[in-house]
Amino acid sequence: MADYFVSTKDHSDLRLESSQLAQALTKRWPDMRFMERDDAANTIRWAVPVPEGRELCGELQSSGQVVALEGDLANAAEFAQWLRRQIPGRYALIFYDEGYSHDVPLTETTTVEELVKPFLVQS
Repeated sequence: MADYFVSTKDHSDLRLESSQLAQALTKRWPDMRFMERDDAANTIRWAVPVPEGRELCGELQSSGQVVALEGDLANAAEFAQWLRRQIPGRYALIFYDEGYSHDVPLTETTTVEELVKPFLVQS
């Protein structure tokens, strides 16, 4: 079950290639690991190390248009920032949670704080 997602807001011709994404992941996180696929819904699964000895898990869904992330919100937001730089700017991306309570436009200038803020409980 994923916590956060990065995808196009509307249908598009974006198709991330799993081999290219895998290469970019290993270049950015040399100590990351790939995991066995658990179903036909994803093309690759991975885990990247994050602070406190934890991992952020992710998968590229078979459409090539959605990356699902499981882990801490801030780590997911940082990953989303990195992913934005891997995808041509002509594709409008959003960052959202599993319940789709919020979606945040993901541009090359979007900060982690801007991505995280809508999902924090206000007291």
